[in-house]
Amino acid sequence: MLVVACLGLSAPGHRLVTVSRAAQPGTELHSAVEVGYDRFAQIYRFTDSALLELNDGNLDIGTSLRDTVDVFTEMRGQAELRLVRSRGTHRYELLALGSMGTELNRGYFQGIYRYRPVEARTRLDVEVQVEGRAFQRDSSFQLNHDNIRAMGRLQGRRRLSENLEMGAKLRLESYDYDGRSLFEYDKSRWTLSGTAEIRQGLGFYLDLEAGGGSRSVPDSTEIAYDRGFVQADLFWPIGPVTFSLFSAGERRVFADSATRSPYWDLLAEPELRIQLSPQWRLKVRSPQEFLLYDIDSQVYQDTWLGQVGAQLSRRFGSLEVGLEPRWTWNISPYDTDDEFRQPSVVVSADLYGTGSLWFSFSEEIAWRNYEEPPPQSVVVYTDYRFFRTTLMASYTFMERMSLQAFVSDEPDMHDREEDDNRLTLFSLTLRADF
Repeated sequence: MLVVACLGLSAPGHRLVTVSRAAQPGTELHSAVEVGYDRFAQIYRFTDSALLELNDGNLDIGTSLRDTVDVFTEMRGQAELRLVRSRGTHRYELLALGSMGTELNRGYFQGIYRYRPVEARTRLDVEVQVEGRAFQRDSSFQLNHDNIRAMGRLQGRRRLSENLEMGAKLRLESYDYDGRSLFEYDKSRWTLSGTAEIRQGLGFYLDLEAGGGSRSVPDSTEIAYDRGFVQADLFWPIGPVTFSLFSAGERRVFADSATRSPYWDLLAEPELRIQLSPQWRLKVRSPQEFLLYDIDSQVYQDTWLGQVGAQLSRRFGSLEVGLEPRWTWNISPYDTDDEFRQPSVVVSADLYGTGSLWFSFSEEIAWRNYEEPPPQSVVVYTDYRFFRTTLMASYTFMERMSLQAFVSDEPDMHDREEDDNRLTLFSLTLRADF
């Protein structure tokens, strides 16, 4: 009952769902409650040293490896209430959510207004979000600070022709912390952009956006910046072949450019899908990102992070099984500690369309090989192998009840044994929708 009470709801409030739907056909009221358990574990190794006396009377230093386990667990409960009301060309959406846990309490509110004339060419969207986070006094995350995030978005669009729609978007966002740390600090940012949406034939679309904005930080000029950006999202189906491409370019100029160099961030994510037969499909993708700094330093250096992979998959009814070899790299024109090449293989299985059960499973086996460090330098990273297991699943029963699970496990096995590490995350949620 504590979870429900945080939103001001009680048992009679749920009976209001039936009354509202019957009395006001233009209004929909939905509610949900859920309970969950989260567990995060990290296993790493320490080297213990001890001074030993040998049989010949000499002294030597003996070492041994000691496994260390950090475990964070949380039990949580959540309640949410969603209201959707339509009146002709106007649509209102309200969402209130509250959760209580052994580590964190959270409140969230979202309000959306949509203007959708039937015949007119103009559309308007207004959105407001407010989220608050409060950590328990005995929380494992003692270094985190309570905070409030607020966001506002205003977007207008006008259809100029059957295939072209243009518009403008304004977004405001702010974070307010009750303390300050290296990663937590008060900040606000705004972005203003123009948009264009092109539609042609069956399925083709091209979305364009360009604009600029800034981030301000009251306590620091080093991490405040101005930015300009442009991005494009293309989807082009041609018979059994589908080509998609997301690309973006961003320029950031920091207020204290003497401390942090301005840079370009260029991103491209091409993907080609070929339906070889009703059961077989080939997917080739190659995401690429380039960071180009005006002035290189020991901390900020030009970087090329890329990947190429080809997945062959086959459908067995509602089940799709895939195999994908990948090649990933991180390259810099300068001698850096984190340059690597990484071959890997991904095996995946996805089940959907059954109505009650859905899951997505993947297992990646990879070998990360770092470049040889410069002569007489300290070795920071060592080569390693890892197994990355990911599972997401959901099972619906009794029509409105669902059990959702997320599992992630990633053990790293290094050439230098003391660098071994393992991260494990498990999450289980029981949800009831009304």
